[in-house]
Amino acid sequence: MNSKKSVQVGDIFVSPLPMNKYGAVKVMDIIDRSYLLGITSYIDEQVPTIESKGIHQILITESIADGLEKPLFEWVDGKLPKELIFIGNMALTANEIGVESNMFGGKWSKECAIEVYYEWRRQTNPEEFALEI
Repeated sequence: MNSKKSVQVGDIFVSPLPMNKYGAVKVMDIIDRSYLLGITSYIDEQVPTIESKGIHQILITESIADGLEKPLFEWVDGKLPKELIFIGNMALTANEIGVESNMFGGKWSKECAIEVYYEWRRQTNPEEFALEI
């Protein structure tokens, strides 16, 4: 699916999610073969475009460590998964330049935007989601 040869800061990729949904991630930084991804707040049944609502917002979640709400960034390693769909590149905003994260998400996989799905499930059906977890 993915025809992009190299990854650049600002690239936005669509990730397939459960229940026929899609999410997206934005590449915030690159060090060697590690990529800092910003998980966006986009979740829908349609593959987004670069103009879609939510693509340019990083998902805000409650931190397990301190209970504070924070934007979700995580480092991943490896090659760009072939299942991801490249939809464009948007320059980092002034607030995004220099973001840091000590969260490590493991190998870069097609599930890299799964956190937006979990947040959507938690908000739309908290009782059922709690039982699943």
